[in-house]
Amino acid sequence: MLALIIAVLLDFALGDPKFLPHPVILIGKIIDFWRKIFLTDTHSFFQGLAVCIMTLTTTGLLVFIVLYISDCNFLVQVYLLYSALAWRDLKDETAPVVKALMKCEAAMKRQDMKNETVPVVNVLINKNLPEELGIQRDIHNENISVVNAVMKKKLPETQQDMKDDDGLMNKNLLEARKYLSFVVGRDTQNLNETEIVRALIETIAENSVDGVFSVMFFAMIGQFINSSWGMCLFVWLFKAASTLDSMIGYEEFHEFGTASARLDDVLNFLPARLGGVIIILAGALMSCDVKQAMKVFLDDRLKHKSPNSAHGESAFAGVLGVKLGGGAFYSGKFEARPSINSEGREPEIFDVIRAWKLLDVSCAIFTVIIYTLMCYFLRVLSC
Repeated sequence: MLALIIAVLLDFALGDPKFLPHPVILIGKIIDFWRKIFLTDTHSFFQGLAVCIMTLTTTGLLVFIVLYISDCNFLVQVYLLYSALAWRDLKDETAPVVKALMKCEAAMKRQDMKNETVPVVNVLINKNLPEELGIQRDIHNENISVVNAVMKKKLPETQQDMKDDDGLMNKNLLEARKYLSFVVGRDTQNLNETEIVRALIETIAENSVDGVFSVMFFAMIGQFINSSWGMCLFVWLFKAASTLDSMIGYEEFHEFGTASARLDDVLNFLPARLGGVIIILAGALMSCDVKQAMKVFLDDRLKHKSPNSAHGESAFAGVLGVKLGGGAFYSGKFEARPSINSEGREPEIFDVIRAWKLLDVSCAIFTVIIYTLMCYFLRVLSC
């Protein structure tokens, strides 16, 4: 249990251990290896099932070997659990997009101030931005310099300068689209700011389940099976299944990816539903409208082709009061999807900051609940 708590704290504080090879990369290579062996032109269900079984078997054996060679060393356990979590990563990977969008907004506000359409004070960025992600410092300082220039009447007002600001806005929007493409599967090249923000919140909401809640859930199950080996083994079998779903469990492979996709659905079934409730509980601590959030969650939690994905999204949408979902382009093809919280407002850039805070509170609550359950059942089993 202590290994899991330390792993969670490390992940919250540091994110992915960039200086060490990530085990998920190895799992991806294992999947590619077995896919080359079993995949033929038929893309049959049984070929995909074979890849799924062999990937899980190989992953389980590798984890077993690592634990056996290290004599189940405590630090090895911590590393294996730490590298499986994605709490901090969800913020780190979306932060560059937020930063680019805020620079875009700063350029827009500069234009507005030149046209004297907004008060100067409105350009100041919200000081509640998380400093550890480097956004508050960079954007706030940039906007302060703009305000100072306006107050001193030093902002140029030529047509060329207006064009320069337009170019800066376009550059930052392109940058936001580029960074977004690293973290979502949809086509990003034509998204506007609202669509980018919506995609960010959706990926935070959906990945809070398989990146954090499910990992801790299976660590708990593994602890009950075998306290020394179980946590790491069960967590990485889950991560292997999740990676299988990401790599081959989508429609391009048709029958070939069915086994991987259905396995991922089964494994995330309970964590997704528990996570949705925890997110609303976290929203209550953040003084949101709990009644409305619960209504959105209950009404919209099944509005997705996946039986699990909309649970996190509907909970986030309800707590934040924003509209999520809707269609998007994937590999050039439009995929229609129902809206989640269709009566909510369009998401804005600061809703991503609120989503980060909601993620932090939700993960903290989930960690406390998992730890409490582990302590309780271990006490019961020891009696």
